[in-house]
Amino acid sequence: MGAGPNPLSSQARKNGDESSTEAASVAAPAVVDGAPAAVSHASGLEASPTGRAAGTLPPPVGPPALGDHHAGPDLGCGRLARKKFETARGYYVASHEARKRPGKILQGFQKALSRVPMRQLKALAAGVRHQIRLRFAERLLVDGFEPMGCDGSRIECPRSAELEARLRQAGKDDSAPTVWVTAFVHLATGLLWSWQLGPGTADERQHLRRLLGTLSPAALIIVDAAYMGYELA
Repeated sequence: MGAGPNPLSSQARKNGDESSTEAASVAAPAVVDGAPAAVSHASGLEASPTGRAAGTLPPPVGPPALGDHHAGPDLGCGRLARKKFETARGYYVASHEARKRPGKILQGFQKALSRVPMRQLKALAAGVRHQIRLRFAERLLVDGFEPMGCDGSRIECPRSAELEARLRQAGKDDSAPTVWVTAFVHLATGLLWSWQLGPGTADERQHLRRLLGTLSPAALIIVDAAYMGYELA
């Protein structure tokens, strides 16, 4: 999972429930509802650190680290995304000198990533979360709990013919196609944990239910008043 590439054009990717994957026993990855894609979270979804000393955790790794976390018309292809790709590539090359070198440009990486089966991306995300828990287990706890904030947001997409055809209308007739992203963030560190995408009309409460498999039993979920109902609680 969550990032940088836009594999919406991949017809081979299927929707799925994280809890049903073979990686769920480790840490189930985020899934896609209605609009199969892997993107990073929007800037407004990332929680601010709570005063914990800098350097408690390393920067996010894996696909989310490649996302462009700033708003603007070049979302996913801006300078920040390119810089993150160059940093990740440099780290890989330095750590695996004897292996084949990856491509040098972000666009090429995104095209290659869009051809990777979703099953492998889910396994990657599960593995990243598992390693974070192994290495930083105690640091994720605050008074015995892992504080996990969850919220959703609608994101406007480019007016491409494919996106307009595949995403359901979520606003006025002349509005751009949109996706809805619901994400869990570890509130003490600001670390993006898991997320799910759907069309602009998606229900963030349903998204939350499907993401519960990515959390540990020690998770303390913090949400706003939109997540209401006895059944959900």
